[in-house]
Amino acid sequence: MIRTADPVLRLRVLILAPVGRDAALAKAVLDGAGIGSLVCGDLDELQQRLAEGAGASVLTEEALIGRDVWRLAEWINEQPSWSDFPFILLLEPGGTPEAGTPERDVLQAAGNLTLLERPVGTATLVSAVRAALRARGRQYEVHDAIEALTASERRYRTLAEALPQLVWTSKPDGQRGYFSRQWVEYTGIPEEDQLGLAWLEKVVHPDDRERTRKRWVEAVQGKNEYDAELRIRRADNEYRWFKARGTPVRDNGRTVKWFGTCTDITDIVEARETLRRGREELERLVTDRTRSLAAANDRLTAEIAERQRTEAALLQAQKLEAVGQLTSGVAHDFNNLLTAILGNLEMMERRLKSEEPLRRLQAARLAAERGARLTHQLLAFSRKQRLAPTPLDLNRLVSEASDMLFRTIGATVRIETVLTDGLWPALVDPTQIELVLLNLAINARDAMPEGGRLTIRTANVVRSGAPPDLTPGDYVLISVSDTGQGMSEEVRRRSVEPFFTTKEPGKGSGLGLSMVHGVATQSGGGLQIDSRLGCGTTVSVYLPRARRPSAPRPEREARSAAVHDRATILVVDDDPEVREVAVSSLADLGYRMLAAENGPLALQLLAQNGPVDLLLVDMAMPGMNGVELIRRARECQGGLKAMLVTGYADVAAFAPAEGDLVLQKPYRLERLAETVAEALRRKPRLPGSNVVAMKPTPRTA
Repeated sequence: MIRTADPVLRLRVLILAPVGRDAALAKAVLDGAGIGSLVCGDLDELQQRLAEGAGASVLTEEALIGRDVWRLAEWINEQPSWSDFPFILLLEPGGTPEAGTPERDVLQAAGNLTLLERPVGTATLVSAVRAALRARGRQYEVHDAIEALTASERRYRTLAEALPQLVWTSKPDGQRGYFSRQWVEYTGIPEEDQLGLAWLEKVVHPDDRERTRKRWVEAVQGKNEYDAELRIRRADNEYRWFKARGTPVRDNGRTVKWFGTCTDITDIVEARETLRRGREELERLVTDRTRSLAAANDRLTAEIAERQRTEAALLQAQKLEAVGQLTSGVAHDFNNLLTAILGNLEMMERRLKSEEPLRRLQAARLAAERGARLTHQLLAFSRKQRLAPTPLDLNRLVSEASDMLFRTIGATVRIETVLTDGLWPALVDPTQIELVLLNLAINARDAMPEGGRLTIRTANVVRSGAPPDLTPGDYVLISVSDTGQGMSEEVRRRSVEPFFTTKEPGKGSGLGLSMVHGVATQSGGGLQIDSRLGCGTTVSVYLPRARRPSAPRPEREARSAAVHDRATILVVDDDPEVREVAVSSLADLGYRMLAAENGPLALQLLAQNGPVDLLLVDMAMPGMNGVELIRRARECQGGLKAMLVTGYADVAAFAPAEGDLVLQKPYRLERLAETVAEALRRKPRLPGSNVVAMKPTPRTA
């Protein structure tokens, strides 16, 4: 061991020269140069003084020859890493550096040996000693620095062991050189097993290793601060999150080591994760709530739109109902007036022979018949008319109506038909569909004043292809398209309103499309209008599909109106003009006629005059309606034949008995005669648009 604390000892020179006055001379020279020295008697004393501390040693070769120099060589070899003690060897007189002795060779191989040939000049010796002392002084500086660093390291380690963090240091190249006691205890792995970069594989979570290695290498290469978050395995194999920070320690700009700590941040990470999950959950809840609100808003918007559509439909229905109620209310009186007018006109036509009055009467009759058709149109759009739906082949109807349509709309409009093969039968009233087709054709003609093309199409429409506002099911389509002026959206929206028209005053009643819409809706179908200004119009009528084939339309047979001999007919009607027309026209045919203005008088006549062959009764009369009168009359006369005449639309509301015929007002006298003859023959039904065989309405308990 070399003691180096005393600065005097660090500068002294040890002299070993046992022969002659060499030792004294050397000491005198050194003392004269101001260099402290000490003369040793032998090698043992020299070695002892070396252990105490010295700056250099001057010895003669004679002091070594024949001596045991191995102990001195062993001392030289056991010097600390910082020490390389300088020896100055004075060769024996005449000796040369090349011709060495075994003892010299041993020392020269072991240590720092400087050879001087004798005789040695004073200046040479002093210069050699001073050079040796300077070299030794530098060694002592290294020793002092190491001692200071060691002391600092001890203080650092003491401080590191006291810190709650896991502390580590690394060499300049990034290899770990130290782990604190806390690190070793936390990981449960000996420090030597984690040095270098072994710690990455042994304690860092597999998912974090590559990221941590990359970050650490980047910090070492760039000599930047190291900052990373990673999971480190605890001794019980649980991983916890740590914040790792490393700072390079520099000396004159050169990194000499890295100092770092790892702080447990598991609670922070978990709180952060909880906050993140909470934020994500909040965002999810906000998104869900926003979506829910958007859906609710969409539903509300849809409900508002549906409510508006419903209110519009209700308003339209109320309009139709109001007009329908008005129509039904006045139909009876209006039809009574028309019946009286038509009847009297027909009777006057039969009696007049002059052409001019006859022509005027015929014009008046045609006007009255137009009034009757107007009543039917009102009943159609208000859905108050009585329909007789039967399976109908629309292709055949369109084909048979072609001539009639050509005559109606004129030669300036070209008619085209696109009829679907295998068309399903439609369940509709044939007469009403003929009117629908005629009305649509007339509207199309009016939309093409300069001429154009009118196209009639038929098609089968399956359930999935039907408009959504219709009842689910299969439909048969008949559509009429024109190449005319088209409609604006406002006109299209109001097109089925009663009495709405864009035609000039006197050119239209505004009931055409209303009537079409009413027939389609009352039949169980619907109406769709597609139109744009300048692009024409297509009106599509959807009619319910019949599940049995359509029957061939029989040619209308000429019905015999032969008078039944001696047949007595009792006419009961509260309107005197109508009653007079019926009595007069039937009397002209040869029937025996009785008349009464109400039910009680009719029952009184039956009781006074005995049985009659036919009871012809107005449906609606004050006090006792026609159905009640027939029932009361049959109580008096079993098997009494009866026939009802009415101007009301809703015939079924009166529940006539099965087999009784109903004749709707206004009627032609020819139709009256045919129906009376049919009633007397007790046929269940006479074909025609205004003769309906009625079935009784079931009575509820």
